[in-house]
Amino acid sequence: MNGVDDLKGLKLRAPEGLVQQVFAAAGATPVNLPGSEVFTGLSKGVIDAADYTVFSTNQKAGMNDIATHPVQPGFHSLPLIDISISQKNGMPCPLIYRRS
Repeated sequence: MNGVDDLKGLKLRAPEGLVQQVFAAAGATPVNLPGSEVFTGLSKGVIDAADYTVFSTNQKAGMNDIATHPVQPGFHSLPLIDISISQKNGMPCPLIYRRS
C-alpha cells in the first residue's frame, strides 16, 4: 500500500458501520466476515485485506504469515489511549492533569 488509491477495488473485511463507510468512501469493497473467518478468508483469497484487530493479536493468530504487509496505525491501533475515570471512585487526579 502506497496510498489511499491502492484501496480501490480491494475486497476488505471491515466491521459494519463507520469503518466500512470510511473504506467504501476510499474506494475499497467492504466485506462482512466474522472475525473467526478472517484468517481463512485471507488465505483462500475470499478477501484481499482485513481490518481485524490490534497488531499484537494479528501477530499471535499468524496473520503475518498470510498478510505480510500490515499498515499501522490502524483504526484499532491508535497512537494515544484515552481513559476516562469518574471522580466518584475517590482517585484524585494529579495536579499536572487538572484543568484550571
